[in-house]
Amino acid sequence: MNKDRKTMNPRKHPQKGEEVGIAPTSQPYFSAAVRVDAGPLLFVTGMVGRDAKRNIVTPGDVRAQTRQALTNLRSVLQANDADLDDLASITVYCVDFRHFEGIAEVRREFFQGNGPASCMVQVSGLAHPDLLLEISCIAVVG
Repeated sequence: MNKDRKTMNPRKHPQKGEEVGIAPTSQPYFSAAVRVDAGPLLFVTGMVGRDAKRNIVTPGDVRAQTRQALTNLRSVLQANDADLDDLASITVYCVDFRHFEGIAEVRREFFQGNGPASCMVQVSGLAHPDLLLEISCIAVVG
């Protein structure tokens, strides 16, 4: 990751409990708001729990699929001179909100500090019936 990019694209992540306009941030692995003062932006879509051979990892295991989707996301970011720290926004599409805790547990592995602004949406299905979630994001790259 290019350290100079951090000064070119400053972002402010509110700390847990800090006022962000409506309510304080409640979880350490995501931010209620992320201010971006510069660009360009990278839009990444459709990261799922498939390995390099396009096989769905561990059908029925939301933690394994979340871990693979975030690993895939990180690979795409790195191929574009960015990393998870450069994310401004992330959206998780899941087939069942009962998977929330499993997804959150794995997210904490990838986002140690203040993560990006986040949203989770339950959907009726994804491109394959064994997929449990899909992740899209917006990153600030320089």
